Amino acid sequence: MFGMLGVGLTGFVLGKSRVMYTGMACCAALCLFLKGESNGSIVFPSKNDQAGFDVLHLNLSSISGNYEEALDLILSHNADFISFQEVTPEWNLFLKQNLSSTYPYNATIVKIDPFGKAIYSKKQIKTEENLFTDEQPLLSITFTENGRYIRLVSAYISQSIDRAGRNNAKKILKQLSIIVKDSEEPVMIIGDFNNLTYWSDGISELRSESKLNNSRRTISLSSRYNPYDHIFYSDDIECTEFEEIDTQDGHFAIKGSYQLSFLN
Repeated sequence: MFGMLGVGLTGFVLGKSRVMYTGMACCAALCLFLKGESNGSIVFPSKNDQAGFDVLHLNLSSISGNYEEALDLILSHNADFISFQEVTPEWNLFLKQNLSSTYPYNATIVKIDPFGKAIYSKKQIKTEENLFTDEQPLLSITFTENGRYIRLVSAYISQSIDRAGRNNAKKILKQLSIIVKDSEEPVMIIGDFNNLTYWSDGISELRSESKLNNSRRTISLSSRYNPYDHIFYSDDIECTEFEEIDTQDGHFAIKGSYQLSFLN
């Protein structure tokens, strides 16, 4: 997009009108495309009088060095739910020892590969299940908010660097789409999709089929971080705030604030 903007400005400086108009038109088209794939609200909805909830999501592989310092950062955000990716047996023990007092409820799938995951909650977890396979689990929980059940689904997709990886990613995305369409409750999809940004074909198709909204309104150009971690949500839910959490080592986590929509 910025490349096309540069082409347009170069055409303007050189007096090449065709180059200028072509560059500006391409820049505008890409800008509209990216905005269409992000959260479409000009501003986030105002928080209503009903209780909302915060969701923090991170991949444990982003923690390097001081584990206690990372834990303090996690706890400082005081989220109602914390979604963890790549939960190994060692991480599972560490999380249970350090989070159980603040987060009395948890659902966990422990694996030695990157597909381990956990959701720690301050709210009572009503149901817990694996909605895919033991090899590549999709961890699902439900909880109640203002008398309504809400489903959170944690997903992880490995890097799609070859045909097998791309086919595997398509299977998981297809399963997520089925889960959302078959669910009677409001749904949120939380997870790491590795090399799939929210404007990639796979994510665009998932959101189009399942009518999911994107929590992100924009991306930070200064961080040079490609947004591979996402929180998507159905129309019954509103996102009132979203932030990227960075440390000196780079991208660390994402956090969103949500509430049930009065319009649904």
